[in-house]
Amino acid sequence: MCRLNAAAVHDLTDEIPREVRIAVAAGSTSPWIDYPPVQVFRLKPATFELGLTEFEAAPGESVRIYDAAHTVVDVNPPRAPLRGAARLYVLNRYLKGPAGPVRPGGSGGSRWAATE
Repeated sequence: MCRLNAAAVHDLTDEIPREVRIAVAAGSTSPWIDYPPVQVFRLKPATFELGLTEFEAAPGESVRIYDAAHTVVDVNPPRAPLRGAARLYVLNRYLKGPAGPVRPGGSGGSRWAATE
């Protein structure tokens, strides 16, 4: 899962996604799913695995999902103008973090790893 779906799982938004957003490596085959509605994003193979983790959606059922930091970047693409309150809300909620403001180096939360 990626983008708004990942933001919802990471509690970075209160918005309920209307469709499931998934990422696949460019050049790979997209899954065919009848329901729910699915939007597929193709990522460069070199960066597809960056920030990819898993969470347990149901007992014994793991789902691959991008971590919170990758999700913030996904919903705020650098080449597109920042539009919509949802994007700002995700960024603001991420920066506040569950344990106070998040700062590079891990201070105030564990979402960012130390850069040294």
